[in-house]
Amino acid sequence: MSSIKANTTTSPPSASTIALTATTGCHLLKVKGYSSYARLLRGKRFMSPKFSAAGHTWRIAFYPSDGNLVSFYLHLIDGRFSKDVTAEVQFSMLHRCNNADDEMPKNPYNHRKIIRHTFRSASCNVSSCGISWFVNAKEKKTVDMPLYKYTNEDDDSIVVRCDIKVMNKPAIHGDTLENLGLICHCKDDTCKHLHDTWPAMSAQPVVVNNKWAFARLFSCFLA
Repeated sequence: MSSIKANTTTSPPSASTIALTATTGCHLLKVKGYSSYARLLRGKRFMSPKFSAAGHTWRIAFYPSDGNLVSFYLHLIDGRFSKDVTAEVQFSMLHRCNNADDEMPKNPYNHRKIIRHTFRSASCNVSSCGISWFVNAKEKKTVDMPLYKYTNEDDDSIVVRCDIKVMNKPAIHGDTLENLGLICHCKDDTCKHLHDTWPAMSAQPVVVNNKWAFARLFSCFLA
């Protein structure tokens, strides 16, 4: 009677990394004389100068209303950008500071929620995103926050900060198990982590007959 014993050939494990990164930047825009002239300028649009942030060129559009609504939109104005740009945008208003005796808030800005937006390529004509605040100019209050002013001498201005985070193209490259932090150098046979005595550290294939030894090699992924 004869039998055929099957052997298992294990090739060295490989590794790779996908690095996700982003570029950040911000811009501050001051609007002077807001409550005095907002009603007269209803329906108008005012654009900030061009500015560079997070690796791109932008402008902020300011839309005054009848005194009850103020809107800000961020426009991507890179020269006919051929690829979509994905970004997180957050608008904030500077808190009011009436005089030197007033207690300043711990956070000088009142943040609106983060907007996640994809600025489409120039051919799509979808290259802006923004927010609106409800403002009661007469009482110098809003539904959810005060009307902010910038300095003690200037009680009729608002300052808006725009934070921008643009996702970069992922960096993809080969890696090693050592760099991934998966190699354990201990001599404990009961350790379930990958060890440098296994094929990952050897150029020659290793024949493994014991299925439990094979399981030990990949136990870090099964734990």
